[in-house]
Amino acid sequence: MPATILLAQTRTGELLERLSAHTPPAHGTLIFLLIGAIIAAVLVIPRGMWRLTGLIVTIVHELGHGFAGLMLGRRSLAIRISPDQSGLALSRGTGTSAPWMTFWGYPAPALIGSLLIFAALFGYPAPALAAAVVLLVISLVFMRGFLAVAVTALTAVIAGLLVFWAPPVIASYAALGAGLFLLLGAWKAFGNLLGAHARGDRGQSDAAILARATRVPAGVWIVLMLLAMTGFTALSAWGVWHHLQVLS
Repeated sequence: MPATILLAQTRTGELLERLSAHTPPAHGTLIFLLIGAIIAAVLVIPRGMWRLTGLIVTIVHELGHGFAGLMLGRRSLAIRISPDQSGLALSRGTGTSAPWMTFWGYPAPALIGSLLIFAALFGYPAPALAAAVVLLVISLVFMRGFLAVAVTALTAVIAGLLVFWAPPVIASYAALGAGLFLLLGAWKAFGNLLGAHARGDRGQSDAAILARATRVPAGVWIVLMLLAMTGFTALSAWGVWHHLQVLS
């Protein structure tokens, strides 16, 4: 058997073993959660760091719009982001699908964050990170402009390195930290939305676009987004509580 084929089979076997392995939280659940929280805080709280990492939240936000639209048959999806963390997801489709697509921007990072937290807590960080890699690679088809392509590709590469080469313990911490980062980042972005509306600076916010499209006040849409994000956050909290109860 040629060496290249043998090597490929070996690599494939190693990957399948990584993806199927159960990796429980290391060093005890409380320490595991504390380190994950520190990772998330470092990525979100410092302003200089947030100017960079916030672009990842923007990508997930815009992908929330995009995939929600694709679910209802919209097509020709194109996503752009700007250095100020604003973004734009354009697609073609019926007017009735536009509100559904517009709604899912802010809740999307909280949803993905919750899924990553669950995967890390219950011992399956590698499959979750692998799924993230697949989604990000597929998403490159929809990215327009250097910044959107670069952020998406770099995030996919980092997640891929964690899946293929990082020790399982590191991948577990990374999945938890990424989940908490997206959850915290979702709330920070939502806080910016609330602040803009409080100042009367609605501009082209998702809530303002929904209000114009549906004639339902922007405040109602903000409350609905708040409820969705609260639900995903509560689900994450339940996962933490359940895991602690199992171990107690």
